[in-house]
Amino acid sequence: MDSKVETTKPDVTAGDCAKAMAKGDRGYAVVVEGTLAVGIVTERDLVQKVIAEGLDPSKVLVGDIMSTPLVKVSSDSSVDDAAQLMADYGIRKVVVIDPSGGLAGIVTAEAFAKILASRNNFSDPKLNALANAKADSPSSPYQ
Repeated sequence: MDSKVETTKPDVTAGDCAKAMAKGDRGYAVVVEGTLAVGIVTERDLVQKVIAEGLDPSKVLVGDIMSTPLVKVSSDSSVDDAAQLMADYGIRKVVVIDPSGGLAGIVTAEAFAKILASRNNFSDPKLNALANAKADSPSSPYQ
């Protein structure tokens, strides 16, 4: 679980949210109201629901494009529970909630790839590539 989570509020514009995501080097932002996580905005949401629709990111609110209801697990759930939710819903991120209902962190498909690569002693080049993929790495052709 990554406890460093980019967060935003529902009344923030999609443009400001995208800037914060870029600054934090995250492909998502968990939408919070008070201490409760209520949704998530991903790069995909920004592309499909704002850019592809020709909308002005400075006029679209996060609350209007966030994915909800939020798929989440409790902090005492197993890794298998989180992986099963990802498989069931076809998603790459699951929000982790602490016992009081507050945001504790996030589990990503990339984190699972890293765990699996480690368990396989980094012997699988394809799994290693998934675990270490970064679009902005110096060797990436996508700059």
